Amino acid sequence: MYKKIALSTALLLCLLSGCFGPKPEEEVYAVFEDAVKQEKTLFEEAKALTALEQKNAQLYDSILQGGQEDSDQVKGTVEQALQGLKERTNILAKEQTALEKARSKMKEADQHIRKIEDKKLRKQAEKVVSLYEERFTAFVHMHEAYGKALASEEKLYGMLQTKTEKLKTITDQVQEVNRLYADMQTNNEAFNRLTQQYNQEKVRFYKQANFRIEEKIK
Repeated sequence: MYKKIALSTALLLCLLSGCFGPKPEEEVYAVFEDAVKQEKTLFEEAKALTALEQKNAQLYDSILQGGQEDSDQVKGTVEQALQGLKERTNILAKEQTALEKARSKMKEADQHIRKIEDKKLRKQAEKVVSLYEERFTAFVHMHEAYGKALASEEKLYGMLQTKTEKLKTITDQVQEVNRLYADMQTNNEAFNRLTQQYNQEKVRFYKQANFRIEEKIK
């Protein structure tokens, strides 16, 4: 199932000059940190999503055990699961919006990066931006896969509510749900891996630019 999204490392930075100056690397720093602020809401969204997933796992198992039993208990459980699906879909939309805003901020870095005189430092800044783009693409793929999994799970619940649905059809749908969630998890792992790389390279850029930093991982 979907795990808590690994988000950008929280950084407490202090420029050696004590304030922002006209240097392009300092402008790049400002852009990078603005992008972090845009992603801040993802921490809370990730917590809410994790809680919903844990609840859904219990409901899902209960529904499969109940099968097509025509009972108020099974119907009530399906209704709870469907409500959870809607809530998770809404959270996905919010996450997508937050990442798109952060990406929009990151695009502002290019105009400052090309002004950096130190070629090594400029190359490092370009690497950070490139990794961010890869990370964003991985995030989009993960959300697309998650959306498909949710739609497939909703279809399964519809089948279980239909007394005439064949057992084989339901079994095939269960397998499809599991397959799609596995695909989503693979994309999630790719996103987390790229997030870690992006954070590492960003810290490397800050150090190369002689910014004094204190790293705190949330």
